[in-house]
Amino acid sequence: MLGTKYPITDVCMTVRDLRRSIPFYRDKLGFELRRSAEGFADFKAEKVTFALWEIGHIAEHVGYDGVDGTDTIRKCMVALEVESRDVLDGLYTTLSERGVPFRAPPKEYPWNAYCCYFNDPDGNLWEIYTWIGAGAEGYHDLHDR
Repeated sequence: MLGTKYPITDVCMTVRDLRRSIPFYRDKLGFELRRSAEGFADFKAEKVTFALWEIGHIAEHVGYDGVDGTDTIRKCMVALEVESRDVLDGLYTTLSERGVPFRAPPKEYPWNAYCCYFNDPDGNLWEIYTWIGAGAEGYHDLHDR
């Protein structure tokens, strides 16, 4: 159901120290920094957003614990963007009924997104989201150049 209708749009790696990680991905691997904000940065990549999210920041805002990765947070998160709240809410209901273990119902987050999170059987983190208001452009700024 998800994989046939909604392509994977984002790959987000969790990191311990964003200020250390940005130069590695930008300067050593050659990714072009697109946006960054407190605890978060993303880079231009072909047909997918490649992002870094600081573990402490995701723990604070989403409620996941652990510094190095535990059963509730891993070093990688796969995100699927959907077109609206209604679609997200419908997917949440359908997938919940199918036994998908969501961490909490969908809600608005300070980065202008409406999201919900779940783990696969191995504990890998997934996000389903839709932008709200000004979306990503209204939240992120370039301050790590």
